[in-house]
Amino acid sequence: MKALGIVPRTSNDLDFFTFSHVVSRDFFAAQLRARDLMEEVFGSSSIVPADKGFLHRDSGMVIDIVADGSPNIQPFELFGNLKTASLEDLAAHKASALCSRDEIKDYTDIAFLTKKQGWLLKDLAQFSEQKFNLGTISEEKLLTELLAKRDQFSVSSSIFLREPEKNIAITNSQIDYLIEQTAI
Repeated sequence: MKALGIVPRTSNDLDFFTFSHVVSRDFFAAQLRARDLMEEVFGSSSIVPADKGFLHRDSGMVIDIVADGSPNIQPFELFGNLKTASLEDLAAHKASALCSRDEIKDYTDIAFLTKKQGWLLKDLAQFSEQKFNLGTISEEKLLTELLAKRDQFSVSSSIFLREPEKNIAITNSQIDYLIEQTAI
């Protein structure tokens, strides 16, 4: 979302997701090819295996390569020479992340994504159900998570690339708006 200009925050990871039809043998081959490319560009001593991908030792950037078996909500969108997930698909992943981990980046990303698109928590819940079909990410669950994280987190100015005070205010205002607009 940072690359698409939606969220003006710093990032220390780069996530690559497979297409839903990729089989495990092809996925393993793609991981090896990605490692070879990174070693060619950065040198073999700079690329270290990590949990779901690799770590670029010099910068600390985590490069995750994830097998995504869930169907797309919308077709992929071209972003330069790459195909990227639609905003609806990204929103579903962010809603899932918000419900499964406590990271300020997910909280901030949800604020900026919903503000830009005019979405509410019910929209994020709908996208999550379309994508994952699990019935575990509801509007009520998202509201509970936002309330808990609003009380738990203090958005730091260091997370933003520019205009930190303005972006902290946007984050806090949008989260409050999402909470107020939830009809539960």
